[in-house]
Amino acid sequence: MKILPRLKIAHLQPKYPLIQGGMAIRVSTGKLAGSVAREGGIGLIAGSGMELDELSMNHLAIPRIKKIIRESTLKESKSMLKRALSFNTASEVRSYVQKYMARRFPEDFKTED
Repeated sequence: MKILPRLKIAHLQPKYPLIQGGMAIRVSTGKLAGSVAREGGIGLIAGSGMELDELSMNHLAIPRIKKIIRESTLKESKSMLKRALSFNTASEVRSYVQKYMARRFPEDFKTED
C-alpha cells in the first residue's frame, strides 16, 4: 500500500487529508464545512445560484456586503489572506479580520474599544 505525503497548506496541516467541497454546483455552506473541519479535514464554502435562505447571514446585511465587495480590491484581499494564513488558530484569524474590517470600513463595523 502506497503511503501518501501529509497534506500541508501554508503552515497548516489537517489531521486528515480530506477536502470537502464540490464544484459549487448549488451550495456548500458553513454548516457542512464546519462539520468537516471539526473532524480534522478541510471544509470549503462555495456556491452558485444560492437562495437567500441558504446564506449564513441576515438578508438585511446583503447591501452592506455588496458595498464592501465593490470597495475592496484584489490586491488588498490577497494581502489580507496572506496575513490571515500566518495565524495558528481560528480565534487569531477572527480577531485580525474584525480589527482589519473595523479600520477599513469603520461605518460598517462599529467596535466597542
